[in-house]
Amino acid sequence: MAGIVSVCFNIAVCIGVPITALVFVGKRWKGGVKLFFIGVGTFFISQICIRQPVFAVLQQTAWFQAFSAQHMVAFYFLLALTAGLAEECARYIAFRLLKKFPEPETAVPLCCGLGHGGFEAFLIGINNLLLLVLSEYLSQLGWAAALAGVERLSTMLVHVAFSFIVYRAVRSKRLRFLLLAILLHTVCDFSIILVQYGLPAIAMEGILLAYALILIFAVLKTEKRGNIASNTPQN
Repeated sequence: MAGIVSVCFNIAVCIGVPITALVFVGKRWKGGVKLFFIGVGTFFISQICIRQPVFAVLQQTAWFQAFSAQHMVAFYFLLALTAGLAEECARYIAFRLLKKFPEPETAVPLCCGLGHGGFEAFLIGINNLLLLVLSEYLSQLGWAAALAGVERLSTMLVHVAFSFIVYRAVRSKRLRFLLLAILLHTVCDFSIILVQYGLPAIAMEGILLAYALILIFAVLKTEKRGNIASNTPQN
């Protein structure tokens, strides 16, 4: 019973939240749906079309298999760094290609971030749905399986935060913000190695959630400060 409830929770989060976000941005902002699917595209192109196929090829080679087995820390760091490079650079290119910047401008990184993180969560939700329908081992899963849904909530939040940072890199023409997004993304993904050293999964998810909330708070505070400064009359 616990396994069924856990998987249902994951499905509700991974499928329900992205769909709700899509409906919300579509009603809230003109062009919100388009921006949401631009975010979907940044994940699809960077991960499914580029990064994942490259790693699939590498994993067929003997030297890469040996590297991943013998140098676990370096391997996890490579996974994290390439994810940060691929996804944040894809975001940067997408924002650079935007011809118009709708008002309020905060709608752009918000919608794109929700689309990017939401699509990734949606794919995981589909996998969970197949698990619910097809798996004969579902009854053996416990409440810990619900942590996957908590992780997706954290991940969607960090993708929104990363989108705001990369968007600032484009609008301010300062590449250091892109580098910051890549660094923060790498740190976020690389932290999963702590589980390999004995950190309980529930503690890991707590750390990721705290990381996401701190990032969102910092981004929103920075955006608010920027809006106040831009609206202040100059003498």
